[in-house]
Amino acid sequence: MIVHERYRVLDEFSEGGQGKLFIVFDEQEKTHQILKRYKDRPGLLKYLQKQIGNCRKLNHPQVLVPHTLVQIDPVCTVAPFVKGMNLWDWAKKKRGLSFQEAGVFLAQLAGILDYLHKIRVVHRDLKPSNILIDQREILYLLDFDAACFQNSKIHHRIALTKSFRLMGTYQYMAPEHMRASSPHQAMDLYSTATTFYQIMTLRFPFGESLEDREDLKHFKPVNFLTKRQNNVLRKALSPDPKQRHSSTLEFYKEMYKV
Repeated sequence: MIVHERYRVLDEFSEGGQGKLFIVFDEQEKTHQILKRYKDRPGLLKYLQKQIGNCRKLNHPQVLVPHTLVQIDPVCTVAPFVKGMNLWDWAKKKRGLSFQEAGVFLAQLAGILDYLHKIRVVHRDLKPSNILIDQREILYLLDFDAACFQNSKIHHRIALTKSFRLMGTYQYMAPEHMRASSPHQAMDLYSTATTFYQIMTLRFPFGESLEDREDLKHFKPVNFLTKRQNNVLRKALSPDPKQRHSSTLEFYKEMYKV
């Protein structure tokens, strides 16, 4: 399949609420790229134009942001490609990661989020399928569609809308995110803790119920973690953002006693 007479689709990378990601070959540039084809919705093109403008200001070697917007139907964005697989497929292939293996990726993700949060960017859609792992086990974060750039004047207006506040993936959203609260960094911590739990166990920390996340008594401990380690996880998954760690970096350091 050829998209817009230029991008030859090689494989589907992942799928989310906003659209599908594909690994493609750019016939003009003769390079591999990641192409996201969006589901149509009102105001999509204008929103993506502003979002890509904000993404271009990011400068981190493990952050993959779109560099091209294809403005004809279907609307697509194009981002750099790194050879590897998404973290969910990686974890499934290994039938769940060990505590040590998961820590390699948590340390990298915590470093990326430390960079983003210092410049007041909240990703808001952290999940294993939005994380790419290359052959050297280096982690890359992608898909910034739901990201809130808190230093952007545009986002001060956009963030007031309920539809923007609810962008993300429900299974990984913090409870206050589900209630359309204003974006804040503790939302990324909650999603990171959910991702960390899932890549070890291949399930969610509160089962499939979204409502059960409102009460920590429904938390299902990881059977190969110590009581202390499970308590660190519980803290990061608190329904009250004020009870969570101050940062994802603090969560990582407390989990691994760094």
